[in-house]
Amino acid sequence: MTRTKIRGSKGSRGEVYIADMEPQQILFHELTHHFMHQYFPAAYPVWYSEGFAEYMGSIEIDASDTVVVGNRLESRYPALWYNQWIHMRQLLAAKSYSDVKSNLGLLYSEGWLLVHYLSNAGVRRGQLQKYLASVNKGVAFEKAAQGAFGDLDKLNEELRTYSVKFKLNALALPFKKLDSGSITTRKVRPAEEAMLSFDMRLYAGVPAREAAAFADKVVDAARDHPSDAYALRLAFEAQRLAGRDEQAAEFAARWLQAAPDDGLAIAAKADMLTDRLAASGNKEPAAWTAARTLYGEAAKKTPDDPRILQGFYNSFVKAGRLPPEPAQNALYRAFELMPQHDDLRMQLAADFEARGMIDEAIAIIRPAAFLAIDPTELSEARQKQRAADKVKYRIAGVTDGETAREMFNRLEARKAKAAQ
Repeated sequence: MTRTKIRGSKGSRGEVYIADMEPQQILFHELTHHFMHQYFPAAYPVWYSEGFAEYMGSIEIDASDTVVVGNRLESRYPALWYNQWIHMRQLLAAKSYSDVKSNLGLLYSEGWLLVHYLSNAGVRRGQLQKYLASVNKGVAFEKAAQGAFGDLDKLNEELRTYSVKFKLNALALPFKKLDSGSITTRKVRPAEEAMLSFDMRLYAGVPAREAAAFADKVVDAARDHPSDAYALRLAFEAQRLAGRDEQAAEFAARWLQAAPDDGLAIAAKADMLTDRLAASGNKEPAAWTAARTLYGEAAKKTPDDPRILQGFYNSFVKAGRLPPEPAQNALYRAFELMPQHDDLRMQLAADFEARGMIDEAIAIIRPAAFLAIDPTELSEARQKQRAADKVKYRIAGVTDGETAREMFNRLEARKAKAAQ
């Protein structure tokens, strides 16, 4: 199997380590993230999110359909050997990648090692579950760690000892052979191969200060594929993100012409129509109904796409109305399809709040809130720095507003006041 070279961060001696990673390991790692956040949404501390994904990324499936979980992950040992060690107090308290500064390699490596130790070493049984349960009750990460693991200096010492063990326990799980049915594959089109990196960048978020330059690059690349629906979609999204509505509308029309049965193309037309209606202050019900009809048509062509469902909901928001029940159901369905999308989570919580459903709003926002920084715990200087960073690193298309933690705190205060 072909190996992939992954460049790591600098170690304590200044050298840069290179880790060999199997493509399958990377695939299983990312699939683990998907399944965690899609089917088991919760507040996962960053070390556990990456550590568990690495743990599951190491699985092997043999010819007898036996799955081996807990293999020694050779690609993570260079970080443990050459980099400075992150103490358990810092690792377990980290709420973001920035909390471990430049030691991202160690975040992954120690995260994997700690998951492996707590799952396979036959010690500290139940402590990981207790820790995660506490985090998901809103207990501060530091207190959750101390309550579950006790003396963190001792845990740190145990893990460092575990890091030099040559042999690690693994678990073999036999499975009955399953008939997966036929699997259809196709070769990617030239436009897809050439422009996939732009698609990934759009999904991850483009800094506002780079939106115009990014759109220029996407449009330039799309010129090589003038009739490809994928290229036209990316050009439309990039132009819209850059605030170039007229150019975006042109690409939306070309996209729809190239792919008339693509529900997303139809929804793009509806998005542009509702944007124009909102910008012009048009209150004519017939005009809004005509635009919303397009979302219904789009949903028939491409069922259960969260972008179409959210677009239908947003058409009422743009009109300055509390969305009716069918639109609320559409938003809830979009959230069911993508519970890992924090913007959808925030929007659904806000919808519940607008309807006076405070308990439901709190339940929806809680997983995201417990992973976010609580501003009440920050010094005045740190709050000012965060405010400056929000401006400096603002993502194009994202409206500045309260964080998930701020929303949670406000909702809890509102609930407490109502109970008095």
